[in-house]
Amino acid sequence: KQGFQLEIPSRAASNQIYVPELDRIVLGEKRGTRSFLNVKESRKAAITTRVLQLLHAVLLKRIHITKRDLFYTDVKLFVDQSESDGVLDDVATMIGCTRSNLHVVASDKGLVVGRISFFEDGDFIDCTKMGVGGKAIPPYIDKIENIQSDAEFILLVEKEAAYMRMAEDRFYNRYPCIVITAKGQPDVATRMFLSRITSELQIPVLALVDSDPYGLKILSVYMSGSKNMSYDSASLTTPNIKWLGLRPSDLNK
Repeated sequence: KQGFQLEIPSRAASNQIYVPELDRIVLGEKRGTRSFLNVKESRKAAITTRVLQLLHAVLLKRIHITKRDLFYTDVKLFVDQSESDGVLDDVATMIGCTRSNLHVVASDKGLVVGRISFFEDGDFIDCTKMGVGGKAIPPYIDKIENIQSDAEFILLVEKEAAYMRMAEDRFYNRYPCIVITAKGQPDVATRMFLSRITSELQIPVLALVDSDPYGLKILSVYMSGSKNMSYDSASLTTPNIKWLGLRPSDLNK
């Protein structure tokens, strides 16, 4: 007897495929099961059902929580946050939605300043009037509505120091643009925000990153996604970003 079991798409590296036509990493067709009658899988199955129960309660209350909040809800069962984080991604792939659809968000990290305005949960936000540092990109992108902009392009900046220089100089007034940074390695909220505004505004994205492996990795995550979040690459990727700056090949000219 198999008993009650869950069927979950595999997030293993062998099931992550790069699709050239889409220019992003997606999940393949491989699936696995999680059975309550299998001793080796019973604990993971229990954690999965507990996470489902907690997410159901959050959605009924129409509130948002962080991954850390989810872990602290049942520390005795989860033991380590990596357990609840991994199962959370499994649940998202199983249901076929994003983590933000489940109302689980990451902490604020990214910043935006410049010629863009929108309503955030009913409050009007004008990113030209948010002080020198700009506006923190909210983790709940689903609460952003009515995005308006007269910018001619989006400038994606790797370094927070470069971003602050442009923000303080009001670079966006001289060159109508939106300046965004994730302060290094991009977080989910910044990637989703960039994808959303690029899709709605239909303006080009220019990236200012270092000409080294780390900078190119950051650029590739924005453009093609990451393996960890390959199941949600459709809402996290922004193709056709133009790379600004000096390249190694320029030194030979």
